[in-house]
Amino acid sequence: MPAGLDSHGSTLRSWRNEGPSPENDMSEDHAHPITFADKMDYSEHDRTYERFLLLVKFGSIWVAAIVVGMAVGLVSSAGFLAGIFAFLLFGAVISYFMK
Repeated sequence: MPAGLDSHGSTLRSWRNEGPSPENDMSEDHAHPITFADKMDYSEHDRTYERFLLLVKFGSIWVAAIVVGMAVGLVSSAGFLAGIFAFLLFGAVISYFMK
């Protein structure tokens, strides 16, 4: 067998078989400078959270409007245009009252 190869012809050898060496010593000092995060910008956090809540609120309203429009347009005999009208009307009215 050529030098540097194990019984399977691989050049990879485990730490367990070789024992500790400078190449695979896990106990060496890997000191890095300690850094701390900057102080939290609470005003930006609050603004982002308010925008997130706004997106969730109006997204939920318009998903419900899609369901209403599909119910009117697909299940009832009102037709496709009535479903589109119900979608727009429901979404606009609920969005207006939820401001």
